[in-house]
Amino acid sequence: MGRKYVFIFFLFLTMGLYLYSAPVEQSVRKKCSGIVLKDVSGKSVKMSEYFGKELMIVFWSVNCSHCISMIDVFKDIYKDYKDKLNLISFLMVPVNERVKKFLKVYDIPYPVYQRNKKLEECLRGVERFPTIYFIDKDGIIKKMTEGEKEEDYIKYLIEKKLNIK
Repeated sequence: MGRKYVFIFFLFLTMGLYLYSAPVEQSVRKKCSGIVLKDVSGKSVKMSEYFGKELMIVFWSVNCSHCISMIDVFKDIYKDYKDKLNLISFLMVPVNERVKKFLKVYDIPYPVYQRNKKLEECLRGVERFPTIYFIDKDGIIKKMTEGEKEEDYIKYLIEKKLNIK
């Protein structure tokens, strides 16, 4: 009788581990479309305007040396993929005059938005900078990565996870 319960326990444990480890494809298109974004100048846009095309979202800070060193990488990515990929970024610090000067000096060509906690929650959160989400045209998160990355690796993820050549 005892072996039967041990077997059932391990069966449920194994099933639970399998279900927990299975990849979850979350459609953020449905959940996040109504979120309103504000750019650094205060203009509003709905998140839904970025769905329907592959999307790369970067969360970063002007106080993060890794983020700053990746600005040129993101500029190159934007230039190389702008016809096939929407690239947008979110500042994780309040926008003030110092931040506006910083943005002017670095001349960032892709949209820069103010922090949006609703979007962060919708995307499963942001804990480190930079955090990059790769989302396909159907709104499925294909990859999330944290920390400084090489340009070749980012391009590899764009090509592999979003099927963009």
